[in-house]
Amino acid sequence: MAAAGQISTYPPSPENRPSTGDLLPAARLALYSGRAERAYRLVLLAQPEEGSSASWLDLCARVYLALDRPMRMADCLASLGASDPRALKMAQAVMQRLGPSPPPAVLSVKPASMPPFDRSVARRVVGIEPAPDGSVYLLTENALVRIDRTGRQLSSTPLARGKDMTLDEEGKVVALGESQILWGDAVVPIPAGLDKPVSVAASPEGSLILLDRGARRLYRLDRHGKVLGSVALSLRNPAWVRVDMAGRIYIADKSTEAVHVFRADMSPLRNIDPAAEGHPVRRMEGMEVDFAGDVMLLDGRARRAVLFSGDGRYLSATGEAARVSAMGWDGLDSVVVLNEKSGAVGRIAL
Repeated sequence: MAAAGQISTYPPSPENRPSTGDLLPAARLALYSGRAERAYRLVLLAQPEEGSSASWLDLCARVYLALDRPMRMADCLASLGASDPRALKMAQAVMQRLGPSPPPAVLSVKPASMPPFDRSVARRVVGIEPAPDGSVYLLTENALVRIDRTGRQLSSTPLARGKDMTLDEEGKVVALGESQILWGDAVVPIPAGLDKPVSVAASPEGSLILLDRGARRLYRLDRHGKVLGSVALSLRNPAWVRVDMAGRIYIADKSTEAVHVFRADMSPLRNIDPAAEGHPVRRMEGMEVDFAGDVMLLDGRARRAVLFSGDGRYLSATGEAARVSAMGWDGLDSVVVLNEKSGAVGRIAL
């Protein structure tokens, strides 16, 4: 790995060096505890024994993301590409958004093959997400529904008062209801006593991040709904939470219509302010974040999806004709959108 000399604290002192077999687990723990530089030093120490393994390359990609070195992250992901086609797609996506050919100024929405929904049905859709096999998840006020490319319903799972939906790293759906969270095939109960849970995301180390807007607090839950920790937020109106592959946390604040980015330990990292970029998002109605921290926001007034890079640069947006009322992103090249007025589902190729 290059750039080792850029970290002045390398190498770590001998008394802090884990045994060889514990280096990667220790690096993961450091990364998801918000100590990216320590994780970086540990993966360097593990390189002689683990440098060609998929687990080492995957962890290196995550560490480089946490250190804001996207080109290095892309190199690690590309090295994984021979055994992991998804990793190769991820590397290509990073290079595209950093290189001379970013996404087009206007994101083209192509109609999906499925027939439009009745307007009364479309109006009740809370969220939409693309499934890995080309089908689509729809979250309504009372159910999580999956439909195929032709519009045929594949499944319907009751979920009272559906509020938010996203995907985890493996493409499994994570859907928030009034009293429970559906995570793939698992049902995770929401702890009693929470004021107003409004958004949920799956963290790469295996926990759930739950945003309680009423108490303005963020909770970390295990797969059984047990609270592992919580932190108070100073944001006025936090509405959505998402997590990237380095464990960094993104919270959209409807009061400022900006996104606040935190490290895995919830220390502030930066803000993504659409207005400062000259592309304000008015009446924010949704947020998606990809594996690398690129952010897509739903402008409720203009009915458009707007894409920003992880460091806050404006990249592109859908045109006026798209009339986006809900959107979902698999973090790679598949974005699905819903036009509430026409009931049509469209796809955006990034």
